[in-house]
Amino acid sequence: MKWKIGWGITNKCNMNCPFCYSKEAREDSEDISFEHAVRFIDENHSYIDSINYGTGENTLSENWRNVVKYVAENFPDIKQALTTNGYLSEIILSEEDKYLLKYLDEVDVSFDMANKNEFNKLRGVATAYDWAIQTIRLCKESNIKITLVTILIDKTINNENIKNLLEIARKDDCYFRLNIFRPNANQGLLPMNYRKIKDTLLWLLDQCSVVSLCDPLFSALLTGEKKNDNSGKSSLRILPNGSITPSTYLVSEDWVFGNIKDEVSLNENPFRPNLNEISLENNIPDDCKDCSIVEQCMGGAMDRRIIWHKTLKRRDPYCPFENNDNLSTWKNKSMKFIGKGPTIHDGYLPTLIFKP
Repeated sequence: MKWKIGWGITNKCNMNCPFCYSKEAREDSEDISFEHAVRFIDENHSYIDSINYGTGENTLSENWRNVVKYVAENFPDIKQALTTNGYLSEIILSEEDKYLLKYLDEVDVSFDMANKNEFNKLRGVATAYDWAIQTIRLCKESNIKITLVTILIDKTINNENIKNLLEIARKDDCYFRLNIFRPNANQGLLPMNYRKIKDTLLWLLDQCSVVSLCDPLFSALLTGEKKNDNSGKSSLRILPNGSITPSTYLVSEDWVFGNIKDEVSLNENPFRPNLNEISLENNIPDDCKDCSIVEQCMGGAMDRRIIWHKTLKRRDPYCPFENNDNLSTWKNKSMKFIGKGPTIHDGYLPTLIFKP
């Protein structure tokens, strides 16, 4: 079995985003050493499909550069990707620095607001927009697959903003990925409204082709196809201090099931002995038993059910039946699919990928 790994090499970040899900988990925590990272890779490379470097801003870390280079030169079959706030363009200062780009298969650039001033205000940095645009152009010159990734919060979830973001993506031949906001107690932001998400997704399907709907609920609603939630099954998260969790968004101490500073083998699922309530097999709420799409949806995204309900015994908070809606209103007959696109995030976390 091969794992898709999300890895934050560093706690450092040069922005202050109100929707950050990992800030608290990264505070008062030391970055893992390069030596520990290398040992983990050496011992587990046979079981790693891909690594996406996210959480914090990895480009601020010399260790990140060294890990990317080490993986590429020693285990080239492992695909590597970066999710960046755009600061990547600031560290590529010479032709010599471009060695980093040849090691990256894909780059996701966080891009939440099409308006430059609003973008900079949301990110808390006056140059955030320019960094993002420069990184897009830099990656395009190096023939790297580029994806604009937008977090759905109240400020971003309107058709005008999404339309203008799609125009930016279209201009530079980028893919477009949506992450639905997951709240925690320290952010001070409310979860997204069901109706807003539904209206945005149905509108977006008229503007884009679908690359992947790797979210079990929305794939079932929109396509009738089953997309597994692989959290803790074939995808995992490594925090900057080396802690391992089953999901990108489940990063508190409650969800830590080991540390790469210890000997961890991915040959056997490291989460299986520790997940009490969370079954890694089928865990379908009783309310879902008679639903016509239960075999495709399986109750919805694991992290959303845990974050919203504190249990897997309830169905996804964006299930139509949780919101006095019905399945038939989700149908979209004009949906278009394309066969090629970014693959590292597909199956790594519940997310939605499009091509304008």
